[in-house]
Amino acid sequence: MKRMTMLLLIFTAATKKTYAFTPDDAQIEYATGTILLFIVLIGICIYLMMRNSALKQELKRAEEQLQSFTDVVQNMRTPVELIRKPLEETLTNDTLTNEGVGNLNTAIRNANTIIRLINQITHTEVLPPTESSSLTLLTAEEVVVPTVTASRMLIFEPDAQAADFLVQHLSDQYQLEVVHNGLDAIDKVRELKPDLIIASMNLPGMGGDELCSKVKNNIETSHIPIVLLIELEDRKGLMKGLKTSADEYVIKPFNIDILKATLTNLLTNKALMRKRYADLDFNTSAECVNCSTDIDWKFIDGIKRHVEEHMANPSFNVDMLCTLLNMSRTSFYNKLKALTDQAPADYVRIIRLKRAAQLLKDQQHSITEVAELTGFSDAKYFREVFKKHFKVSPSKYGKGED
Repeated sequence: MKRMTMLLLIFTAATKKTYAFTPDDAQIEYATGTILLFIVLIGICIYLMMRNSALKQELKRAEEQLQSFTDVVQNMRTPVELIRKPLEETLTNDTLTNEGVGNLNTAIRNANTIIRLINQITHTEVLPPTESSSLTLLTAEEVVVPTVTASRMLIFEPDAQAADFLVQHLSDQYQLEVVHNGLDAIDKVRELKPDLIIASMNLPGMGGDELCSKVKNNIETSHIPIVLLIELEDRKGLMKGLKTSADEYVIKPFNIDILKATLTNLLTNKALMRKRYADLDFNTSAECVNCSTDIDWKFIDGIKRHVEEHMANPSFNVDMLCTLLNMSRTSFYNKLKALTDQAPADYVRIIRLKRAAQLLKDQQHSITEVAELTGFSDAKYFREVFKKHFKVSPSKYGKGED
């Protein structure tokens, strides 16, 4: 207010014919400084207005580019689905070699992965269930969280804020452990033995892609499902991430309900595979449609093959099996328990009993002969364990009274 009053006095004196008021040098300097300050403020305001206008134009261009990108991605869905459909029909209807079945399964899984990524980017509904899909995502309302014990989850996320966000939304369903770097990541995985892993691509010390590769190529950890978090803006990281053997990919920023559905379905699929492994519900590796990794399938298939090769030998035990698989007894136990929820001796016995059931159905051998052919030296013990497993005696089973 003082400066404005001084300016008015100077202006009034300068416009009068009689110079009743003559400002001194200090007053003139003071007024000049005020005018310069006023001019500078006006300049700053003009700059900010121009900058704001430029930012709006830049934001508009970015939105247009994003919309263009989304439209392109959206248009990709139809051709990918058109590719997937005949592949599934070929897999179902045609007679193929084992290699052909494996190649088609790989192509179908990759097509499903691309479609899920498109759905995440465009925020549209997720992929409907298909028999060959490696994962069927559900809506948030359809998610059924396992009610047994809370699954252990290991989160590798360098961003503290992002990690807190995950903990906030997932801690009510999972036992969480958060790690902010990839140093000693594999040791951490072996120590905690998590049921699930969430890993960010930009993990310091060991990137998410490298972590995924090491976990999936280690016989002790290959069964653990991994969800890889990938930044949409990081094109190189996106391409590197898609080349990994992760079970699922989630684009940042992501919808938390989609992430929850992804995690739940991974655990559901894992439970289904555990039951299938435990029940020996497979014949050859060509049937591996929903396997998370080939290492797990080969492990189970190797156990079955070795036991069948020594089926009639009652002395064939778990120690001999571990030697054939080049694994320590502890590692073998942990791996088999994780995949089947069975102890090694019980699993070997189940393989023997499954073979015994086939022989009884053929009705070519007596019960005592079947017991000997399947490695049971005591026919009485064979009858007991057979009835306990199949809920019916061997004689009735052979007659079809099961």
